[in-house]
Amino acid sequence: MSEKPTTLRESIEAALATIKDGSKTLLVIVAGPDPWEDTEALALVGDEPLLNESREFGFGTQDGPPIYGWTATHVIVPCSYDGAQWHEAVPIRPSLAVNGYLGG
Repeated sequence: MSEKPTTLRESIEAALATIKDGSKTLLVIVAGPDPWEDTEALALVGDEPLLNESREFGFGTQDGPPIYGWTATHVIVPCSYDGAQWHEAVPIRPSLAVNGYLGG
């Protein structure tokens, strides 16, 4: 990814682009409870405004709720290192094709 994502949708799409073998079609997206606000987890579909809101993905503090996505073959997970945020695709089934440590 050449530029930093500015929305959750762009971050998730960047993670989907890294999938070499398997489905890149999202089946469901779930927003976890926001750690900074009193919110519940919720399932998102299609063009949810939450996915299109601008986010700060640089270093600092985590911005907004953790967003997870599922394809038929992968889980899209939120990652964070020293406040920087992004998403990565992880195989659902056990695999020797691992990416290493998430978040660092």
